[in-house]
Amino acid sequence: MRIAVLLSTYNGAAYLPAQLDSVLAQQGADLTVFVRDDGSSDGTQDILRAYAAADGRVRYVNPDESTNIGVVLSFFSLLRAAHGFDAYGFCDQDDVWQPEKLAVTARRLSEVRATTPALVYTDLAVVDENLAVMNPSMIRSQSGQANTQFVQELTENSVTGSTALFNAALRERLLSYTGGLAAAARCAVMHDWWAALVAAAFGELIYMDRPTVLYRQHGQNVLGARTWKKRLKKLAGGHFFERYWDLIKRTQLQAIGLLEGYGEALDVEKRDLLAAFAHISAKPFGERVRDVRTYNLRKNRAAHTAIFRFLLRTNFLK
Repeated sequence: MRIAVLLSTYNGAAYLPAQLDSVLAQQGADLTVFVRDDGSSDGTQDILRAYAAADGRVRYVNPDESTNIGVVLSFFSLLRAAHGFDAYGFCDQDDVWQPEKLAVTARRLSEVRATTPALVYTDLAVVDENLAVMNPSMIRSQSGQANTQFVQELTENSVTGSTALFNAALRERLLSYTGGLAAAARCAVMHDWWAALVAAAFGELIYMDRPTVLYRQHGQNVLGARTWKKRLKKLAGGHFFERYWDLIKRTQLQAIGLLEGYGEALDVEKRDLLAAFAHISAKPFGERVRDVRTYNLRKNRAAHTAIFRFLLRTNFLK
């Protein structure tokens, strides 16, 4: 299986060599790394040029331009640039991959019919900046469960892109979005969430219960793991319901984007679910209550589901 690893970088010089070394050291993997820099101002670009010069498996796709287009569109641009491979995987700039990461996910992906869009993802071990383990399972500590169904993934993402591997059929489905990748990037909350939703909508979203990535936490992560320290800091900052509503609105816009970009290609059940969630806030109270129940709109943890449903039903402080 020929694998394209898609790496978008931005001011990642501190940890980038360790990540690239771990990718290039993958056991039993026929891989090519496609890397795009999103306008770094540190030494990231020099590191990328050095690796590309030293190893033919590293392809630096934009060595002569450094336009900042944002993380989602940067990854989507890499997806378009890498073609003719059997499988594709996202890669962050500051993690470390376990040596067998690609081999185990590729083996599972190969069990799916090639024409079925599919994405396989795994757990992560959360580590500090020196790679000491802080939590052996991010799925269990953060999401509580790993999503494999469309309705689950619609409202809460459990897929971390750096663990994911997906097939050419899913790449083609992602590229088929009406309006193009730039339009998809404007709708997507994050590239990995979008890819997982498209996989669940048109094929298979598959979870493997094992950590394949050391997820480094260092204070400069774009997102990072939701630790208790971060949660307490957010609570102390106030505006709880406002922030919760902001996330709901972003996921509703993502749902609208899926509807607009894939339309009739989606089956009726999924179109109805997307429309119900996307427009629930504009409906009368009785219809909001009905839709929450009918479509089983929820989060992964019971407490989060209770808050989520309360807000959807009541429009409290919307």
